[in-house]
Amino acid sequence: LVSDVTTWLIVGTPGLILGLVVAVLRFDLNLRVSWMAVPAMSLVALTTTTVGLAIAYAATPPVTNMVTQLIVFIALMFSPINFPADRLPEWLQTIHQVLPFQYMAQAVRETLTTPLDGIAAPPFAVLAAWCTAGLVITLRIMTRRD
Repeated sequence: LVSDVTTWLIVGTPGLILGLVVAVLRFDLNLRVSWMAVPAMSLVALTTTTVGLAIAYAATPPVTNMVTQLIVFIALMFSPINFPADRLPEWLQTIHQVLPFQYMAQAVRETLTTPLDGIAAPPFAVLAAWCTAGLVITLRIMTRRD
C-alpha cells in the first residue's frame, strides 16, 4: 500500500507543479503561498489516492471504471470547485458538505492565496477523515483472509 501510494504521489507531482506554473503565467495570478501549501496538496493527493484505492480494491474492474468516471463527471460539473456553492440547489449543497471536493479546492486555494483571516481548519479535518476512511477500507480489504 505504501509503495502504491508513493508511486501515485510521485507520478502526480509534476502535473500538479506544471498546472500551477501554467495557471500563474496564463492568468497572471499573484500567489501568497503559505507554508501549509505542501501539506495541503499532499493531503489532497493522499486523500484522492487512498479513496481511489479503496474503490479499486472494493469493486470489480467494470464497477471501478464506472464509479471513477462518475466521480470525475460530478467533481467537474456539479461540485463547488469552479463556482461558488450557492449556485447549486440546496440539496446538492448539503451533499457537498460531506463530500471532499469543495474542501480539496478550499485547502489548495487558501494555502496558495492566503486570505487575510488565515487558513480554515475544517477542510483539513474533512480531508483527514476521508483519507483515513480510504486507508482503513483499503487495508481491511488487502489484509482480509477468505
